[in-house]
Amino acid sequence: MTGRPAETWRRFRFITAPAWAYAFLLLLLTGIGLLLIFILMRVVSRTATGHLPLTRASSNEIRNANLVGLGGVVLWLALWVVGFAAQDNSAAGLAFVLGFVVAFAVLVYWLLIRPRFGPKGTVLPVAKGQWQSIVVLDRVHPAFVAAVQQHQQARAAQFAAASQPPQLP
Repeated sequence: MTGRPAETWRRFRFITAPAWAYAFLLLLLTGIGLLLIFILMRVVSRTATGHLPLTRASSNEIRNANLVGLGGVVLWLALWVVGFAAQDNSAAGLAFVLGFVVAFAVLVYWLLIRPRFGPKGTVLPVAKGQWQSIVVLDRVHPAFVAAVQQHQQARAAQFAAASQPPQLP
């Protein structure tokens, strides 16, 4: 991602919903909640997982971005627990309102800010004759792209050499 030599590997999951899946948002007009719509969209999405090489600094940035979101979820749940446990109705109401504000902030963070850390990938449909999806990576350094292309060319040359029939004398 940065163009510097990789020091570690990190597992990533890339999810791409097909364009037609956004039609599920029309179900909002029927009163079905967003959670069910998001579940339906996730079910029909293409998914690919794999490991990518990173520097330790990049891996730490991604880990910290995930921990901030997790900390927000913990704060949200703690506020709701305080709201349920509070004896005073005004304190309970305040805790629930703050919980909703934190939940909204976590949702905005998780959907808009956290994805800015790390690579972005689009999962293409499985091509005819293939058994795995191809992931097109965005937000990676040109040096990473060059290294991947060099690796792919070396693998292709190795495969071509192995598939050559032996020459008879």
